[in-house]
Amino acid sequence: MNNWSIIPISKFGEYSFLWQKLNDTYNNSHPILSIEFIGAIVEHFGQSGNLFLGVERKHGEVTTLILLEKRSSLVWQTFNPSQITVSPFVTSHTDLDQAWFRRLISSLPGFVLLFGMLKYDKKYQASLVLPDSLVKYHQYQTTIDVSLKCDFDEYWGLRKKKLRDNIKRYTKRVLKEYGEIELEEIFNPEDVSLHVEKYGGIESCGWKGKIGTAISVDNDQGRFYLQVLNAFKHIDGMRMFHLYFDGVLVSSRMAIKKGDIIVFLKTTYNEEFSSFSPGRLQLHRVLEALCKKDKGAIVEFYTDANSDQLQWAGDQRPISHVNIYRSSIIKLLTKLF
Repeated sequence: MNNWSIIPISKFGEYSFLWQKLNDTYNNSHPILSIEFIGAIVEHFGQSGNLFLGVERKHGEVTTLILLEKRSSLVWQTFNPSQITVSPFVTSHTDLDQAWFRRLISSLPGFVLLFGMLKYDKKYQASLVLPDSLVKYHQYQTTIDVSLKCDFDEYWGLRKKKLRDNIKRYTKRVLKEYGEIELEEIFNPEDVSLHVEKYGGIESCGWKGKIGTAISVDNDQGRFYLQVLNAFKHIDGMRMFHLYFDGVLVSSRMAIKKGDIIVFLKTTYNEEFSSFSPGRLQLHRVLEALCKKDKGAIVEFYTDANSDQLQWAGDQRPISHVNIYRSSIIKLLTKLF
């Protein structure tokens, strides 16, 4: 018999070992679902009284852990702060079927009519096996990935000629006007805060600085990413890159790695240099560096890729918001109102 307990998210620490075990065993040690990342999410953004941890047990053994948010007495969903790029649950189940969701929904306080599984990634997460009458998929974004199994020259040779020509053209322009392009590769440094400050310095000079959302080691966003990067540093998984034109920092990128998965967390560039496409030049050099450092891994972008970004992709797939209804009648009624 499978039983659910819905407990305050403040109890998350008691289940951190089990969360990590489930992620390592069934999710390929996905970095976003790792305790290093999810633990920081809970610590920095998990203070609301509407947040809970769902615990499923079978014969006393924990089989699923899921971060939950109560939107109302009728609607619940997975916890969805902007920093999370994958639906925050780990499970030993291969498939999540109608009976599984019925047990979860029935265990939630109130009379829940709708459960939202946000940012569901079918590549890494348990399959959803549900009848069309009970489910509705909304494509949240089209993300891309790049495999590092081949040599960089082989990967780059398979890109469209237009992309390759553009990178060559931008490179020539920068060399002509500034004389030098340098990529600083940072792997598990002693002082992570120095590099977060560099990143924040670029953001603060652009539009994010104007609206007050640029990261800094002194604000919530910056402290969150600083904690995450420090945690991954201790498992040889902190990756950061700065691109310079003749010593001037023009672009920066944060990434984390666990197992064979690298996730790009954030990237930014100095808007004064936008005509030189510093973000593209940085990405070209970052992928080349990762092909050497992390051969055989896969890079996950978790971005809503536009036509420009799709040119870099080895593969692409949807990330979905999934609505699961208590009954087919409820789904039908939502179409009418």
